[in-house]
Amino acid sequence: MPTGKDWWLLLPISILAAFANGVYVPQRFSPLLNLEKTLIYMILIIPLASELLFRSLAHGILAKGARIQSCRSEWFFSFPAIFSAILYAAFVAYLVLLPNILLQGYLPVKVVVICIFAAIVFGMAAGFVRERSQSVFPTIFFHAAAMTIFAIINFI
Repeated sequence: MPTGKDWWLLLPISILAAFANGVYVPQRFSPLLNLEKTLIYMILIIPLASELLFRSLAHGILAKGARIQSCRSEWFFSFPAIFSAILYAAFVAYLVLLPNILLQGYLPVKVVVICIFAAIVFGMAAGFVRERSQSVFPTIFFHAAAMTIFAIINFI
């Protein structure tokens, strides 16, 4: 179970980062699936897989010998949070930007920078939540909430 409650302060940051393409929302597969499968895919499968890979595995391996936050410590940037955020940003940039580059041939630098910055912000917020709550479940919830709100506003 998650500890502390101050990590809830990062939910708005996570949602704002999602609006700047900081999370991967598959737009081209949604019409192929019915609404129920799309919701399961976007609310459960993608957040679960992403957070288990980046916040549980990558962050967990890096946190073994590093100083990380706890629910009672002051806020600071830890190496595991920063590095897992960079890995996550590379993953999101690959999934979000590469298909557009292949279709259009190029993307404006501003679009690329905003996407990568938003993914790093989302990854850092998720890393902070992971450390302060001492659990990966809140990060899965934050990821699902950000994707859901982003999808509702953009696709409906």
